[in-house]
Amino acid sequence: MKRTNAKDCISQMKRQCIETSDGTARPPSIQKLAGNVITEDDIASKNSVKEKNTLVIPDILSVPLVSRVDVQTPTYVFFDLETTGLARNSHITQIAAIRGSSSFSRYVIPEIPISAPASSITGLTFSNNQLKLHGQPVKAIPIRKALDDFVRFLGGKKPVVLVAHNCRSYDSHVLYHAARASGADVSIEKCLAGYLDTLPLFRACFKGLKSYRQEDLYRSIFNSDYNSHNALADVKALQKLFSRVKRKIDVLDYSFKYSFIKALHTHGLQKIRNMNTYYPLLMQGAISQKIAERAAASGLALTHLKVAYDKCGTEGVRTVLSQITSSGNPRVTNCSVTIDKICQYLVNN
Repeated sequence: MKRTNAKDCISQMKRQCIETSDGTARPPSIQKLAGNVITEDDIASKNSVKEKNTLVIPDILSVPLVSRVDVQTPTYVFFDLETTGLARNSHITQIAAIRGSSSFSRYVIPEIPISAPASSITGLTFSNNQLKLHGQPVKAIPIRKALDDFVRFLGGKKPVVLVAHNCRSYDSHVLYHAARASGADVSIEKCLAGYLDTLPLFRACFKGLKSYRQEDLYRSIFNSDYNSHNALADVKALQKLFSRVKRKIDVLDYSFKYSFIKALHTHGLQKIRNMNTYYPLLMQGAISQKIAERAAASGLALTHLKVAYDKCGTEGVRTVLSQITSSGNPRVTNCSVTIDKICQYLVNN
């Protein structure tokens, strides 16, 4: 394949900048690279399938920004999840909610083991296809059935706002994973306007407390305890705490749209896909983990750098990696040593 002279790329870059869809200035050399058509033979191993495949240099990806729920008269539904562990992709073992005076609770058959720490907190165990609470069998259903029931409970007339404690960091992600995995994501998305996280809300409303864990808050405000880490008991306590929030506080300032969580996961999946392409360089010590993660998060896979190198050599790779973002920083790096190591890898492989 004929390679564009690096000096020509630099000359074009200096003469003109082209605005990209993300609002950053893209040098024409990158635009030129983005418009080139290459084949699998140019970027993959000799054993790859030899078919036509168009690749472009993608715009800089950025982490999605939080956007608050903009419903005029929101319907609040308090909810809580019990899970198999602490990870965001943990499986749900109980889902509970309260809407006004109506309550909802379903125990769920997990498809992965419940961790010992989770069992010690919730009292839930699973063995021989039977979910037990403190050793006693409870009726449990598959996650898809539980989510379908949950959607019916939420109602379909207008989207609701789900209220939970620390849900921006945890519950919203667990629910998203469960909905996606079970095929209930479309119906869940239709009935949700978004979420309201009571952790920052209560920090703003009840200042000066030592702990903002929900059970500690409840004890501080009501001078009593409740059956914490049972999802239904948790949402009842949360509803009671929410009733004590000062009227002058705009609670929707602590909300975020469902689309924000969806965008976060889309961005995260893209980063993972891109990151997988850099493992050969990491194994050879050609780049650091930090550089690989920056490149992957910005939307670049190794194949994109190969495109840049094939068209403009080292300066093509430098132009792509050092592209200035809206914050004024390089897209990935402008370190010549790092760029040279990447190019050396591309030459050898």
